Amino acid sequence: IPLTQLVTMSVRELNRQLRGVSKEEVIRGYAQSCRFKRVQQRHVLESEKNQLLQQVEHLKQEISRLVRERDAYKEKYENLATLPKSSPCELLLGALLERRPAVPPCITFWFSNSKLLSDKLGFWVDYFFF
Repeated sequence: IPLTQLVTMSVRELNRQLRGVSKEEVIRGYAQSCRFKRVQQRHVLESEKNQLLQQVEHLKQEISRLVRERDAYKEKYENLATLPKSSPCELLLGALLERRPAVPPCITFWFSNSKLLSDKLGFWVDYFFF
C-alpha cells in the first residue's frame, strides 16, 4: 500500500487491509512511517533554524550600524558643547537680535574663521547677510 493511500485511509479501512499481514510487518510499516515523519520534521526545523540565524545576523549588523550612527551624533554634540561660551556665533546672533527683533528661524552666519568652526561642527559653515 503506498504511503499516500495510508495517510488518507480511515483506521477501520486500514485494519481491513492489514488483516492478512503479520503483526511484525504492520509494526514495521508504522515504524517506517514514524521515521519518515521524524526526518521530514527535522528538515523543516533545520530550515527554520537557518532562517532565524540569518535574521539574527542581519539584526546584529543593523544594531552595529545604529551604534555607529549614535556615536557619530554623540561626537558632534560633544563638539558643539565644547564651543567657547562667547563664540563668534553667539556674538553675531546677539548683535543681530539687538538690531532686528524678527529674525528668521533659519540663519546661516558668517564667521571670520569659518574653517575652525566647521571643524567643531563637523560640516562646512556657509555665509550670507540679510
